[in-house]
Formats: sequence, C-alpha cells, structure tokens
Amino acid sequence: MYASSLSMLSRLTSLKRLVLNSVGLSEATDWLQVVSNLPHLEHLDLRECYLPNVIRHSQLNANSSKSLAYLDLSYNYLESLSSWSWIFNHSSLISLFISNNQLNGSIPNRFREMHSLAHLDLSHNRLEGRLPGSLGSCCGLRSLDVSRNHHLQGDLSSIFLSLTCANESLTVISLHKNLFSGSLPDFTMFFRLNKLSVHSNRLNGSLPSSFKRPLSLSIFVVDNNQLTGPIPDLSVFRSLKVLQLQNNRLNGSVHPSLGE
Repeated sequence: MYASSLSMLSRLTSLKRLVLNSVGLSEATDWLQVVSNLPHLEHLDLRECYLPNVIRHSQLNANSSKSLAYLDLSYNYLESLSSWSWIFNHSSLISLFISNNQLNGSIPNRFREMHSLAHLDLSHNRLEGRLPGSLGSCCGLRSLDVSRNHHLQGDLSSIFLSLTCANESLTVISLHKNLFSGSLPDFTMFFRLNKLSVHSNRLNGSLPSSFKRPLSLSIFVVDNNQLTGPIPDLSVFRSLKVLQLQNNRLNGSVHPSLGE
C-alpha cells in the first residue's frame, strides 16, 4: 500500500488514532501539514513509511493536537531534528519513538516542558554531542534508549545524576554503542531498573564495589569497555538473567555471588 498524499484525511478533524505503519508515503510531502491539522489526534504511528523530509513553515502548528500522547516515526529517512521542532510543541507526549533514521547533530535541549514523557527512543541514528540537561525534567521517564548513535558522549556518572528526578520510574536505560566515558556508578539509585545496557563505550575505572539496595535487575550488559578491577558482589540482583562483562580489563577471582 502507498499514498502520494494524505489529503484524504484533512476533513477527519475528530480523528484520534492514526496508524499507517509500513504504508509507502515517500511522495506524500503533505504528511506533516495534514497530521498537524488533526486537532484531536492522540496516537500517530508512521513507522517505516519512508517519509520525505518536510521543511516546517509558520502555519504548521496552527491546529496541532494538544493531546498527542503517542508518536512513532521510526524506520524512516528523517535527517534532522531541526525539521521536527513541532514535536516539542506537544508537551502531552508520553511515548516518542524516532529510532532507525538518519538524524544527525545534537539532541535539542527542549524536553523541559515534556513532563508526561515516559518512553524516549532515539536509537540507531547519527546523533552526537551530549545528552540534553532538560531530560532531567522528565520525572516520569520509564525507558531511555539512545543506543547505536556511535557519537554521543559524556560522563556516565554525570548522566545518571542528571536523571535522578526519574529514579523511581526508570526501568530501562540503553546507552550502548556510543562514546560515553567515566566510571560506572552505583545504578541502584534507580529503584525500578530492570535493564542496563552500556556496552561498547569508553567506560573505565572499576565496577562499584557494593550496591546500596537490591534491584529486580534482569539484564546487565557492560562488555566492550575498559573497566578494571574485580567483579563485585552481585547477589543483590536475584532476578539477573543476562550478565555480559567480556572484553574489559577485569581481574581477580570470580565472585562466589555469581553462584547465587
């Protein structure tokens, strides 16, 4: 299925849910203007539609939905977040997925008003620079995935500290295949963390010698870094299913807690 225009939707002004994933929209240069004029839209899924890049114009946000909660633009050929500044006008967003595109440059520092944001996926792009400090305002954030950008950087301890506002909600942190550096701090500051993936970065120093509190952590992936020192006591992670520590510089003996 394909469409060269989305003008057929322009009069459906009461539309709340629009799912066109895998519909070919490479010629639909009006897609952004049309969806921006659906004032009651709550759920928009344009995953893998080969969307054309559209230049924003001054009238684009005139009738934009004030209740858009779900937006998926993954698996397209979007090149620049500067063309999608309209996204950040939707402070009602709960889930934002823009993975597997060709986004380049830095991540805009415009998350300060997005207090409802729970799921953010910017993985598999070409983003660079540091994570924006405004992410620290998303106190309900549950999953953060900026993996496989290859050029994002920053000190991991500082990043975790900036996210402490979401310490009671974050369950997934995926930062792998980037240029993040520094040591791995005690991540049990995130009470509900289930998955931590920071492999293939430039982490150094030793693993935390101990952890302050038990977690229901099931996936702990920290391989392909430059971590040194011994393997700590991991017995606080009773639900651990995946543990990857290979390709580091760890030494000493295997801690008996692995048997538990």
